[in-house]
Amino acid sequence: MSNVSTTQQGATINGWTYTEKVVTGTTTVTISGTAVIDEVRLYPLGAQMVSYTYTPLAGMTSQVDASSKITYYEYDKLGRLVRVKDQDGRILKQHDYQYQKPVTQ
Repeated sequence: MSNVSTTQQGATINGWTYTEKVVTGTTTVTISGTAVIDEVRLYPLGAQMVSYTYTPLAGMTSQVDASSKITYYEYDKLGRLVRVKDQDGRILKQHDYQYQKPVTQ
């Protein structure tokens, strides 16, 4: 028989609410209900996990670190990284690509 020993609810970001549950006394977990689930991360207590999302032919679009903080990555039409944002939409890093025009003789 499994026990949910603690439940922690965090911030709601873009309509998704972070919820964490610590389950003890079981080797299997079943998730059921009518809610929409975006991501499930199962790991032993005390372990650390990092997860990523990717867009094919572009690159990594988000990262969730071991402390559950989200970082978003944005690319331009040429597939170059242009902006890195935190989970609150604040810009952490921005790249501005400028090319020198060729010198004509």
